[in-house]
Amino acid sequence: MTPTSLRILKALAVGGVASLALVACGGGGGGGTSLASNQTLTFPILSDFGTLDPAIADAETDTEISQNMFDGLVKFDENLNIVPDLATAVPTASADGLNYTFTLRHDAKFSNGDLFTSKDVLYSWNRAAAMQGAYATNLSPIDGYSTVSSNTQSGAALEALLEKNDPSVILTGLTAPDPYTVKVKLATPAGWFMTAIALG
Repeated sequence: MTPTSLRILKALAVGGVASLALVACGGGGGGGTSLASNQTLTFPILSDFGTLDPAIADAETDTEISQNMFDGLVKFDENLNIVPDLATAVPTASADGLNYTFTLRHDAKFSNGDLFTSKDVLYSWNRAAAMQGAYATNLSPIDGYSTVSSNTQSGAALEALLEKNDPSVILTGLTAPDPYTVKVKLATPAGWFMTAIALG
């Protein structure tokens, strides 16, 4: 190939790549501001999911779906900062690193219209600790976890224990002084606790 042919080929290649880049970026024009009529977000998952129960989810697919279906008290934003979700603010630990107080939003509701309250947090966290799913250890710093984690009941038997606030399935460090306040007392300081809660 002659030097002139090589220069022409390089120029064509650079021009082709530049054209592709312009097409991929929309040509740099202002574009319209109207949204597509179908506002459904679709994303692929690698395999079928095993469960939609966040207390026992353990496969990557299960957690991906759970994180898109359920809200937590706090979550990560796009910059991986912990921000409020169902809580009104991100709580800070007490001076000894053992106590957190979550204030819940008053406008949060379940899909059936029921209000979300502190009782729902206690039920969910106690149940998750008792069921000992893959992420139950996120709750392990809470007072009483060692007792609850030795639970062997499941299904209706576990539900009955939860319903009557049986001490074998109740985290002693988890209390609800009113419908919109959840107090958490840790057995020992755990700087990673809020990160773990944001993952759940």
